Amino acid sequence: MKKIKALIKSLTKNRPVEQLLVDNSEVSLDQVLESGIIRELPIIKNLVALTKAGIGLRDYLYMKRIVRFVQNAENITPEERDEFLKKYGSADFSDDLLLIIEKSDTLQKAAYIGKAFKALLKGAIELKQFKDLSHAINKANTDNLAILDEIYYPVISRRNPSVQDDLLQAGLLNLLHYDGLMNKQGTGYLNNDLGKLFITHCLEKPSR
Repeated sequence: MKKIKALIKSLTKNRPVEQLLVDNSEVSLDQVLESGIIRELPIIKNLVALTKAGIGLRDYLYMKRIVRFVQNAENITPEERDEFLKKYGSADFSDDLLLIIEKSDTLQKAAYIGKAFKALLKGAIELKQFKDLSHAINKANTDNLAILDEIYYPVISRRNPSVQDDLLQAGLLNLLHYDGLMNKQGTGYLNNDLGKLFITHCLEKPSR
């Protein structure tokens, strides 16, 4: 909690983020958390405390990412909350989560991370898988993430090197080396388990 308070003191004083969100017809964090079990998690309470402080534009945009994150991490049961706290209710993980959200450069990435976090809360994935997913999300291009299922399971066979290379660098595809006709070597791309987790939990689509 001391780290959270220190962070608040370091922020530039400006209009409260809650008022900025309302003025811009956005959903405020209080509205998102008006009811629901997730608001009782210490991690989320810290996020709420941060939004209560007066902050500058850069931090306001960070808060918008937090709002998007929380919107997509909602709808857990008391039992899921309690089980999560037993496993991961440490201050270190709270700080790690703040850093993960901070690295997201689009609101959609924050939403994807929120969905991955919900999967962690529900016990559908482990902590390492959540961290791997978060790293991949923050590293890949947002538009490419949105079509990962089409890359994995195309209706029509196609190759898009720029998209696939981006997903490869993010860890959502594996590289395949092969020997072709007339002893010509080539490379291709393979689906992997991390990408399937992203499709299932972040795109919320069936994975094969």
